[in-house]
Amino acid sequence: MKKHRSEGAFTLLEILIAMSILISIVLAVTNMLRSTLDIKLALAERNTVTQKTNRILYQISYDISQAFLVSSKDMLRDAGQSRTIFKIEKGTDSDTVEMTYMGHKPKNANAKESALSYVLYEISPSEKYPGRKNLYRAELPRVPGAFNEKPKKSLFADNVHAIHFYPWQGDDWSKEKWDSSSGSMKDKLPSMVLIEVFVRTDAPIEDEEKETDISLERYATVVYLGSSIHMKELKEATKRFKIY
Repeated sequence: MKKHRSEGAFTLLEILIAMSILISIVLAVTNMLRSTLDIKLALAERNTVTQKTNRILYQISYDISQAFLVSSKDMLRDAGQSRTIFKIEKGTDSDTVEMTYMGHKPKNANAKESALSYVLYEISPSEKYPGRKNLYRAELPRVPGAFNEKPKKSLFADNVHAIHFYPWQGDDWSKEKWDSSSGSMKDKLPSMVLIEVFVRTDAPIEDEEKETDISLERYATVVYLGSSIHMKELKEATKRFKIY
């Protein structure tokens, strides 16, 4: 007598086919979720880099916008000496900027510190990760008597590969240095400065000194120096103070 398979039963082949389809669906969904997660992580890392760089550009722009000079011809306040400065030094891979500025903010509310200060920005090798570079900031809460001794620098932002400053020359951005203490730039501020920052986006790895493939993001902004345009107004506004 011939046996017939019940209508509710499945053969082994049908079960294997169903399992294969289910596994394919699970793998496809897993890959989609993994890709979505990778995209979210990449966007989060990019957003972190962007936020950090925006903070860098904001602080440097603020400092440069507050830069000021007192003419060396003003015998009343500086006895004919260059006691204020705006200087851009050009390096092989990165630049350095130092300036006297009027934007110092005391950390403590009752600190007896003037708004007049001296600040310096420069790129130096990372102490933690050989092969990496960081951006350092140094500040004195006063105008120093001489500029040959630099204040102690502190880490301002890590993984900053290079920074460049280009003063406006009237028709183009100059790639030359700027020194307000000598030459044709004596007692002068540029009207604008282009700030260019290159930030590392890849995580630190071992033996990074041998690394050749560097992942960099470029960010830039332009800052206006109001004091360069209104030197007469600045002179009138600064008659009340002297530099010691």
